[in-house]
Amino acid sequence: MAIIRPVREFCNNYNELTGFAHETNQSIHITNNGGGDIVLMSELAFEQLPNKAYTDYKLFESELRGGPLTYASESLKMMRDKVVMQIEQSQD
Repeated sequence: MAIIRPVREFCNNYNELTGFAHETNQSIHITNNGGGDIVLMSELAFEQLPNKAYTDYKLFESELRGGPLTYASESLKMMRDKVVMQIEQSQD
């Protein structure tokens, strides 16, 4: 759910808003005169954007291909197993 705050709150409560952005890792949309103006987010959230975009793209690509649906926990286990296998192979 989008968090929307007016620019005056950004000016008056900067520390509170940045603290909230860091704690929740969510973006905060700042409005000016009732319209969208800027987006405030933590540096960590900003750095994660490319990874999230890639993941979203891959999910969409899978849906287009009609791929089988799997639970996230199963997908994470398969990815973890692949990473462990690659690490073990590189140590040999």
